[in-house]
Amino acid sequence: MAKHDFSKVRALIGEQSPILRKGIRHALFSMGFRDIVDCSSFADVYGHLDRGAFDLMVVNSELETNDTTFLIREVRRGAMHKDPFLVVLLVMTRADQDHIKLAMHSGADDLLLVPFSPDQMMQRMALVHQKRKPFVVTHDYIGPDRRRAPRPGEASAVAFAVPNPYLSRSSGVPDERYMMQVRSTVTTLGRARVASLVKAAEWELRAVANALAAGPPPDDLATRLYRVDKICEELLDRLRGKMKVEAIQEVRQRCRDLCCDTKGATSAALAGILRDAKGMVSEWQLEHVFSGAAPPPSPAAPVVAAPPTTGAPRDARDKDVTYALPPELAHLLKHIEYDAPEPPPPLGGFTRFDDLCEAAILRRIDRVVTFFHRRNAGLERGLPPIFLLSPLFAEKFRQAVIRFILPGILGSRQVRMLAASLDCASVDTDTFWDNVPSLLKASILESWNAGWDELKLVAAAKEDGTRALQVKEPTKQLREVLQPASPSDYDLPRVTNREIEIFRSLLDPATDWAERLSVLWRSCHDLYEQEKDPRAFQQQVREGALRDNLLAAFRNFPDQWADFVILTCHRVFPRIDSQFLEKFSTNFGRGEAEREAHMPYLIRTLRQVHDRPEIRRKERDAEAEWAVREQALRNYFKGSASSG
Repeated sequence: MAKHDFSKVRALIGEQSPILRKGIRHALFSMGFRDIVDCSSFADVYGHLDRGAFDLMVVNSELETNDTTFLIREVRRGAMHKDPFLVVLLVMTRADQDHIKLAMHSGADDLLLVPFSPDQMMQRMALVHQKRKPFVVTHDYIGPDRRRAPRPGEASAVAFAVPNPYLSRSSGVPDERYMMQVRSTVTTLGRARVASLVKAAEWELRAVANALAAGPPPDDLATRLYRVDKICEELLDRLRGKMKVEAIQEVRQRCRDLCCDTKGATSAALAGILRDAKGMVSEWQLEHVFSGAAPPPSPAAPVVAAPPTTGAPRDARDKDVTYALPPELAHLLKHIEYDAPEPPPPLGGFTRFDDLCEAAILRRIDRVVTFFHRRNAGLERGLPPIFLLSPLFAEKFRQAVIRFILPGILGSRQVRMLAASLDCASVDTDTFWDNVPSLLKASILESWNAGWDELKLVAAAKEDGTRALQVKEPTKQLREVLQPASPSDYDLPRVTNREIEIFRSLLDPATDWAERLSVLWRSCHDLYEQEKDPRAFQQQVREGALRDNLLAAFRNFPDQWADFVILTCHRVFPRIDSQFLEKFSTNFGRGEAEREAHMPYLIRTLRQVHDRPEIRRKERDAEAEWAVREQALRNYFKGSASSG
């Protein structure tokens, strides 16, 4: 029997429970694994999976209420991670039917239901190591064959042997030879996927045509046509630039036209689209496209090179549907738009540690505060933004850090001693934190915290024996630096120890908060649209999904940031109005005093709203207008309202 070296296998663990995560790591270590990365948060798993290279992943199906089966599906379709054949063991702490069904459709190699023993886990790993299940490919699934036997009357799905990075790495297979296997298998599965997509489009169109022949348009007509639209979209992503795609585009456009004009959806019209769909990708084309040979151009219609599809297929899920709708509903055909500024690119080429360290600290702070600068230009809230949400404050804060904090960091004897071995020219302001040793990170953080502590107000005894907070002279100067030029620039309370704690939280040498904030925002954006203002091409989620997502996410960030995240949503999303904020605040206490202790800036904003009755009046008008548009959209798709 061949001897396997598991110390070379690259493993990724994603588990929120410290006890379970430690148990999984111990089991891997006892098997001989040494290259192990373990994560407790969804953001960390996402980041490592997106940028790193692994052979095996053991991940819980839920991390911080986030669905990790989505990540597995992205891996399998080639939209994430370098290897779509990553071996995945999915840990499940829930056994309800819907959750198990979701897990089985993810493409994981095996499922482990908690509780399980280390021996059970090792037995499953040994099985997938030596006898990995072959993959099957359908229009909505890529992954190990889940059926023990074909259903009665059905042919067994074609199964494909796929590369096993877990086995290859432990066996010492050269990377170049393994990647050749990956490329060859990706081509084979790509052909199967395209063929399956074409059959799925035909099936949907045939079902609708049969229903129309028997009676009035089915209730799910728009949904079925939308499925065909999305199928055509993936076909275009896979085939554009490799063959003529005009036939696919034509089928897609005709489906869209019928979706917007259901009166034209007759049995004859659907039969015509079905005929075109059967010929939009032929077996001959599949043979040539996936064998590497390009089909000859038609003499009657020369082939025109399509624009490059950079970012596909990862960006394919973000593309907008372009159905035609009346002008008052047109905004529902594309994702909500707002300004999401990014900090300037990282800087490099430094020759002095002081310059590099200063720029790296400011860069890391900028990456965090820039997150809060999102703004919807078409949304007027009637109040100045709270300080952290303003780019004008960010510039003044930069000046404050340079003046009051950085001298203490750069003058620290310990920091200077630890920095002596750093090659400044080889790193930039982003990679700086990956190249400095942990002791230097700790020293920078210690000096950072000490600098802010020196600015805090201190308790002092007054002549009458009472005690009060005394403001130091540097703190008075800090207040002057941070003061807005105009009250309309931003809202900044008088700086006290509470604000200083917020300033201190904005730097963490060991954690890149910007990446985690980006993951949080992506979920906020999607849940807002799906719950509060669904696009025409989206399914609606349950009421309260956005609130629950935010409450769960707050546990993964510094406590002081919760106010600013929800107030950023308030400045970006139209239906996150003051009424939503008021209801949201009730999660943090029964009375206003208790809520203010947890969310001081949210309560401060609500008090300002209460002092301005016209703000609530405008919000009520906007909500009424939204309700009218929502009803108009329902009527439009039902065909019971005119396009005007």
